Amino acid sequence: MEVPEDQLTRWHPCFNVDKVPYIKPAKLPQPPTVEKLATAQEVLAGDVPGPAGADPAQEAQKQLAQMTRRLKQKQRLQGLERLPEVARVLRSVFRSEHKPALSMEMACARMVGSYRTATSPWEMEKHVHLLSELLSDWLSLHRICTDTYVNLGKAADLAGVLARLVRLARAEEAL
Repeated sequence: MEVPEDQLTRWHPCFNVDKVPYIKPAKLPQPPTVEKLATAQEVLAGDVPGPAGADPAQEAQKQLAQMTRRLKQKQRLQGLERLPEVARVLRSVFRSEHKPALSMEMACARMVGSYRTATSPWEMEKHVHLLSELLSDWLSLHRICTDTYVNLGKAADLAGVLARLVRLARAEEAL
């Protein structure tokens, strides 16, 4: 098909198509790789691959450890996983009370009110006892007559205490 230049409506009148250099054909670029988001149904069905770099042998070892744990070990591990939050709440209770020592009943009652999930005061008392067992330099219990008093070490850094608790929980989980 040939159209005179003066009848072209889409080309610029001074543009000479014949003088345009030849362009070598090349392959089209590949589309970028975009990570596909997984839906909840795919995750539940198991169609989604695990995290990058996950070692199947390590995963199998973790699953075996979970299957062979005794009830006492599971309960202790659950308690250790809760301890960083319990320590944070206990520290905030002491800071709000402005007292060097609190009775166990009062501390546990205040902690139950501040903890993110519903727990009983005796559960909180078990957590405080576990904290004093693991971090005796930060938390000490003093039995006077019929009451037990809780005392926090003021010089200890809370971030360091929380890091120690996380390390203890990971070490217990590895067993």
